[in-house]
Amino acid sequence: MRASGRCRICGEDGTADDVLVFSGRSGFEFVSPDLFTFVGIEIDPASSEDPVFVGMVALLERVISSDRRSIRIDPAKAAKLGRLLTAMLSDDGPGARLEEWPDQAAAFNRGLVGWLLDMLQPSEPDGGPVTPRHWQAISAIRQMVKTSPCCPISVAELTVELGLSRRTLQNACQEIVGMSPVQYLRALRLSEARRMMQRATSVTEVATQFGFWHLGYFSRDYQMMFGELPSATLRRWRAPTGDAVRDTRPRRSQRPYPS
Repeated sequence: MRASGRCRICGEDGTADDVLVFSGRSGFEFVSPDLFTFVGIEIDPASSEDPVFVGMVALLERVISSDRRSIRIDPAKAAKLGRLLTAMLSDDGPGARLEEWPDQAAAFNRGLVGWLLDMLQPSEPDGGPVTPRHWQAISAIRQMVKTSPCCPISVAELTVELGLSRRTLQNACQEIVGMSPVQYLRALRLSEARRMMQRATSVTEVATQFGFWHLGYFSRDYQMMFGELPSATLRRWRAPTGDAVRDTRPRRSQRPYPS
């Protein structure tokens, strides 16, 4: 996340935009920089019986099983992951309450593996005709967001859950809804979060239920899609009947609004 000075793992140079792989039966040698701050992520495949999580971890192991120990990723994606983890793990962030929210903890673990896979796996090219399978994929994604106890937040989760390739998902979302899988998934999650405001007690509860672990990003994206902050929506729904008009339609939508 931040480093000053030379960093080497198993003889390979590393930077703040790299994922460093410390696992493996052969062990490792790590020469740390003079000043550094990073987050270490330890994943135990046996910690969950969720078949999707287990499948994602197996896929991640295959992705990082090459000889390289320092894997370069897109700097913007690295920065975003760093901000998400920093916000999540801060003393006043959602992570401080994960012990109270076992379902959200499982969802965060799944989401974290998904984020890593989305960063490490290259995007596949667009193309190909629309097929009935594309519409089935779109319908399945919508159903998963509405009903799954662990709301999917990454393309990697969708590929494992639906048994589809990244290219098929890309084609389905682009041809059916005119968005990338990431954009469509975010729009669905925001829509469901807005509906949940009717029975929620806090914005944090709603955000984490649908995998928005960085509350600042959640508020920004929510306002872009609906024209108001989530706190304003919550206040309106909690107001006494007659004091406010309960209108769930987007007021200034800049993205398609999933039904």
